[in-house]
Amino acid sequence: MVTEERIITFKEKGLEDYLTISKGNILPSLRSTGGKVLCMLKGLVGRTPDSLTQLTFFENLESWQTSQGAWITDNDGLIQNQTVRLLRTLGSRPNPKVTVPPEQRRLIYQYESSTISPTDFSEFILCNEEGVWPEVEKKGASVLGMWALSSTTSPVEIITLTGYETVSHWEELHFRDMTQQDDNIWSRELQLTQRLKSIVKTTRLDLMISTA
Repeated sequence: MVTEERIITFKEKGLEDYLTISKGNILPSLRSTGGKVLCMLKGLVGRTPDSLTQLTFFENLESWQTSQGAWITDNDGLIQNQTVRLLRTLGSRPNPKVTVPPEQRRLIYQYESSTISPTDFSEFILCNEEGVWPEVEKKGASVLGMWALSSTTSPVEIITLTGYETVSHWEELHFRDMTQQDDNIWSRELQLTQRLKSIVKTTRLDLMISTA
């Protein structure tokens, strides 16, 4: 499976016009090549409101290459620049069917970019899957997925998307003090979360809002 991450920055007032074009032309073309759009997110905090981040899944590299024709549209008057990266899915999300039912969708998404040593790769995934994710999901968050670049790098960049009902919901969970929640959390989850902090080299958090 191949995931395309496309980040587009628009000229003034170009985003809304682009979304109309995308709905009528680009998205149907992507679907015709087997592409499945996981999310389209507008910048809120960390990324400017004139930026759009789109993640699209394809069964294989050939399908992705065929899909590139969908982007041959006359958008020069709307787009300032765009970057495209190929990602590979990590961990248990999203599921292999790449479907996100309505109950798992959220309005606000945290885009987390972390760098780690390649030697900590497997442990990073474990600490998230069995430490962080169970706790935040019990509080109403929805982990959309985790990815790494398809290319080999050192350190490794890992991207995680997590959905929240509102910005206040994100603040509530992001600034929570897990050490004060021993009655409501498995000690192993707490230990894994603390271990995760020790292996992460850098972290950048951006908040985005779903355009769907």
